[in-house]
Amino acid sequence: LLLTGQAVSNVFDNTMTPSGSFTCRGIQRRPAVGYLTQLEALRYCEVGGFYKNPRFPIWVVGSTSHFTVLFGDFSCLKESKSDELLERCRRAFKEVDGVENGFISRIDLPRVYEILQLDVGGEHAIQTLAASLEVSGADIILWDDFWKATSRLAMGASLQTVLEEQGDSNNAPPKLIQGSVEGMLDLKANPLASAATVESDEEMAKRLAAEWGGGEVVSGPARAASPAAGMSDEEYARKLQAELDAELSGTASVVAVSGSPPRDDDISTQQGTSPGDPESKEEDQKLVATLKNDANDTSNNPVDTKPADFEKFGDSFPVYHYNGLRGGTLTPFRVTRLSAEEAVGSSIALGGQAAGGGGDLEDVIRTKWPSCMIDWLGNSPPYID
Repeated sequence: LLLTGQAVSNVFDNTMTPSGSFTCRGIQRRPAVGYLTQLEALRYCEVGGFYKNPRFPIWVVGSTSHFTVLFGDFSCLKESKSDELLERCRRAFKEVDGVENGFISRIDLPRVYEILQLDVGGEHAIQTLAASLEVSGADIILWDDFWKATSRLAMGASLQTVLEEQGDSNNAPPKLIQGSVEGMLDLKANPLASAATVESDEEMAKRLAAEWGGGEVVSGPARAASPAAGMSDEEYARKLQAELDAELSGTASVVAVSGSPPRDDDISTQQGTSPGDPESKEEDQKLVATLKNDANDTSNNPVDTKPADFEKFGDSFPVYHYNGLRGGTLTPFRVTRLSAEEAVGSSIALGGQAAGGGGDLEDVIRTKWPSCMIDWLGNSPPYID
């Protein structure tokens, strides 16, 4: 009542009708001062967009014991086109959803686009899109699929492009069973040939060994007749590993038929040096030192050890928190939001709640600016209790 002049018992936007004549009234328009609450960070409720986007950059923050204040300059209220689109889509989807289940009926999609005033090409185009977005056999459309398609359409993508992307995501086979493009084309051209192209495990192993330049794969009767026939699997594996190590080091394989790995004196003897030869020890020490230097030198390392930048951050702005208790504490900090293009076509929750936080100030802030970075400027995060 003090913030909006309306005596309503809920903090969400507009009015909800959960069932029959039972009506829950929320905030009907943008107030002058906003409101954020610890209860949303703890997932007990959801504050609507009207409270989160007031006319002035001031928010009352509710905690379990009292109220504090969050405020900043008008850059806090600056929204990108994708932010505005996301809020419009949320409100339209929730208006049709009614009880915020996170999905709508397939037949309700035209009504959502009517609320959004988004023209996708007529009734036939909407029905085609609805068929593409529908969860198979359930006759419903999930919020996540709706947002990915609608955000792309609203930002200028054609319906054909969105349908193709949706089809690719639904029909793409797992990578492990994807063959070459030529092979797939051959199967489409001659489906009857698929039976003849199926390889057994043994045939596939032989083909891969030949392609990768390995030795012949020994199996079946040939394995029984081989010198390794009397070995256990573990002994045979050791023998193969020793041969591979010897090839990589430029020496011949010295492995007994019993499967035991080569001894140091065998290798040193084969290289023309005795185990106690000082020259051999000196060469070994030089080799070890060279390997250590190569491991520490990353200038020529083709592997990029820099962590991948999965999120792109955009605008940064100052915010202040004031707690009247504890002697009156004013804490300045900076909030850096994700860039505007991160939202379009990406998975975003229907509600703006933080992802299961503990209810402290950072979690409350992220109910307003999800996935933001918070810099406390060297100070400890303040208390909201």
